[in-house]
Amino acid sequence: MAGEIRPLEAALTILAIAVVIDDEVNDGESSMLAQQVELIASTMGEDTSKCSECVNQIIAHIDEIWPSTRRKEGFEFLDPLLQHIEDRELKIALMNGIFAICYADDHFHEEEKRLINYLAERWRI
Repeated sequence: MAGEIRPLEAALTILAIAVVIDDEVNDGESSMLAQQVELIASTMGEDTSKCSECVNQIIAHIDEIWPSTRRKEGFEFLDPLLQHIEDRELKIALMNGIFAICYADDHFHEEEKRLINYLAERWRI
């Protein structure tokens, strides 16, 4: 179906949100995002040859993704994306990727903790 969000797209959007959730984007987080995008794409059997292009697109559009969501109280805005991620292994890989991104700047921010807790609760992992 045209316009349908694929699990990979949903996962990459959530990774992008993990990068900006602390209102700072640094080189460590951007670099970790690139690594995690390739790892998750590979895990899903996707072609990783276009991962760097994908990361560049994510970073270029991060300001479009984040400002509309950052003013919200909770993380319910993620629910439409979460419904596209059903595979348990992908959920675990995504959580590991989010942890890696969150620790890439050597500081685990409160909003990052809240994001991880929300995902763990929603996915029951």
